[in-house]
Amino acid sequence: MTKRPSSRPKADGKSPIGLQRYALLKAAFQHAQRAIEEERYLEAIPVLESIILDRLSSLVGGSLNHDIDLKWTIGRIHELATKNAVRPNGGPGRGTKTRLPADIVSFIDKDVRGWFDLRNHAIHGMAKLRRVGDDTFAQRYAKLGAVALTGVRVLLQLDRFDARQKEANRAGLSATFPDALGLTPQVESLLSGQTNVPTKPTSLLT
Repeated sequence: MTKRPSSRPKADGKSPIGLQRYALLKAAFQHAQRAIEEERYLEAIPVLESIILDRLSSLVGGSLNHDIDLKWTIGRIHELATKNAVRPNGGPGRGTKTRLPADIVSFIDKDVRGWFDLRNHAIHGMAKLRRVGDDTFAQRYAKLGAVALTGVRVLLQLDRFDARQKEANRAGLSATFPDALGLTPQVESLLSGQTNVPTKPTSLLT
């Protein structure tokens, strides 16, 4: 039996891992957008979660010189980011290793962590009755669109930070370059017209 790698593989400019990751990220994001367009939010949200975790692992692990285990949760990566300490002897990787700038740490601590709280509440709260007259399933489901679109916003900003940090550290191009996270016209329109941008689980409660 072939042993599966436990750490997230890093592109080194020689192996095909970079091209494979680009293709996978592009296909996953396209799928998530189709799911949003078709209001299949419970499908879109976990796919967005997977992409966000990959981009977060790239940003935090690459800059701080840490090998991010594929089993790590958002909590573990969040803890690593907020400690913001460069590991003296990490695994292979391109570029210099530096602490994360304050705006990136703040974004991970508030926006990324906040979206995962939204995700948990949205998915795990679909069938939990809190009180008499609580939301119906249909009402809860209707609110998931805002959670999915907020996930897209978080992902795109996270990717911009990752690209910026890689440029500063001379660590090559992001795996999403040039257009793995390109928006479809419909999702772009939904984002521009979104007035309800939830930031915490209480935003989803009536």
